[in-house]
Amino acid sequence: MPFVEKYMSLAGITKSLAAWYQLLAGKINIKKFKYVIFSGALVAFAFLLAQRFLLVGESMKFETLVIYTLAAILVSAGFGYVLHYFEGIDRSFRTFAYGSFMISTLVLSAFLSFIYYPNLTVAIKIVLAFFYAAMLYSVLLLNNLVVVVGSREESIPVYRVALSWVQIVLLGVSISLFTTLFKINVNPLVQIIFLTLFTLAFFNYFHYVYSYAGDVKTTTKPEKLTLIISLSCLVSWSAFCILFFPTESFLRGIFVSSVFLLGLGYMQSYLKNSLGKRLIYDYAFISVFFFIILIVFKP
Repeated sequence: MPFVEKYMSLAGITKSLAAWYQLLAGKINIKKFKYVIFSGALVAFAFLLAQRFLLVGESMKFETLVIYTLAAILVSAGFGYVLHYFEGIDRSFRTFAYGSFMISTLVLSAFLSFIYYPNLTVAIKIVLAFFYAAMLYSVLLLNNLVVVVGSREESIPVYRVALSWVQIVLLGVSISLFTTLFKINVNPLVQIIFLTLFTLAFFNYFHYVYSYAGDVKTTTKPEKLTLIISLSCLVSWSAFCILFFPTESFLRGIFVSSVFLLGLGYMQSYLKNSLGKRLIYDYAFISVFFFIILIVFKP
């Protein structure tokens, strides 16, 4: 009978898919595969939200931007909570807050980038989407490693390798976020305030990740706060100094990100007790280089 044959055919396909799943499950790290899906879904959400925002009329742009920004943050934080809960290793609010902050910031950066750079070619948008997905994937793996190391209360060799990615991820996020923050049509001082808040959170996250490494110094709370606030003020001061320069917002964001990189390098060296003039000069040279570019290239 046709119905029976169709049923048998579907049953055969189902068994085949199940067999392939069992085969793949044995060869693929399911947790990493889950992170790939999670990263791709959030980037797709940011892209679709941005496309919907671009259809809004000019009279409702600012109000819609606020609502959509909150939506991007809440949805990504919600996804982070679900992932954090079902990991089941450490369900403390502190671990959830740090992990969800980076996830929400990356999704927000992607959303703002798709909004304020709408004229990019399709190829560049695809590359940008892969960039954000890769950053999200790296953050998810890093957050998982932090939870594992924290639960064991001892560092593991792979964690030391992962620490080198923290600086790269934070730099990538800062470039994306800062360049778009300077494009938002609000008072320049409001831009500086938001930039300062994000910078404080970035340095705090960097300190949080490095606190689980075995070869770093233990800092007291006043010492930690002084370090984070001082470096954040350095970044904010650099942003304020160039606020009224006749230059592109992209170059302004790149320069501020280079100063932020200087702060990351200083904090890393400080925590490892390896501060030296040569290291500071190297990072300072990068900032000076981008400052010269900012001055030379004018719109």
